[in-house]
Amino acid sequence: AGLSSIAIRVPNHPVALDLLRRFGRPVVGPSANPSGKVSPTTAEHVRRHLGQMIAVILDGGRCKVGVESTVVSFLGGEPTLLRPGGIARAEIERLAGRPLHVESHRERPHAPGQLRSHYAPRAELRLNAEAPRQGEAYIGFGPLHAHGPYTLSASGDLIEAAAALFRLLHDVDATGAATIAIAPIPHHGLGEAINDRLLRAALATPGLGLDLAALDRLQQDELAWEAFVRRFQGRIYAIAYAYTGHPDDARDLAQDIFLRIFKSLHTFDRRANFQTWLFSISRNLCI
Repeated sequence: AGLSSIAIRVPNHPVALDLLRRFGRPVVGPSANPSGKVSPTTAEHVRRHLGQMIAVILDGGRCKVGVESTVVSFLGGEPTLLRPGGIARAEIERLAGRPLHVESHRERPHAPGQLRSHYAPRAELRLNAEAPRQGEAYIGFGPLHAHGPYTLSASGDLIEAAAALFRLLHDVDATGAATIAIAPIPHHGLGEAINDRLLRAALATPGLGLDLAALDRLQQDELAWEAFVRRFQGRIYAIAYAYTGHPDDARDLAQDIFLRIFKSLHTFDRRANFQTWLFSISRNLCI
């Protein structure tokens, strides 16, 4: 990626280990999916995305963990969590005997998966959804959020949810749904990695255009403003979380962002792209 550092890992899978033993040298392992898109967890996902661009797929079965590896840096002298993943932060901290520093947002990422927009399906994502709205597909979690056939874990098991995350995003996106609503996921343990992937996916998915005639009503019509907030709250929250790294701080910042948007509506140039303007305001307030 044009950087002076590398990340090293040893896989825990018999097929991958056998490949390394037979080859006898390090293997460069880029992601087996187009940049920014949903990560594959089966050989079929790789075939679907890359097709004829690759000559061979080494199929070791479905990924057991589901989310990608945890990335920890020692470049600055202290252990720093660059990407939450399949090993929970608390487990690493217990072995290290010290807390991990969590890196704040960087314009130029130096680890895989640090782009604000990443892991994106075709459909738009709505996060922290207690229930689906009309026309939405829904991915549940736990017994209190079981609406329809798709669930990360019916029992609320975060290990099971992590293993199912990308498979379900692939499967539900393939139904053609315009919006996928996803149940709230706890932020502890592997929930940190799950929420990280969902937030980046929500930032990357394309939103629907806004009727500019409706823009005139936002400051005069309370119901129109409430509908606007419901429509964009998932994306705005995702931006806020990407900068704060904490769910409570992200919720507070998202409220400040919507207040700034409301007060700035009169400055929007109707010849410009509204969503670009919207997210520019969001990012400027976060910096």
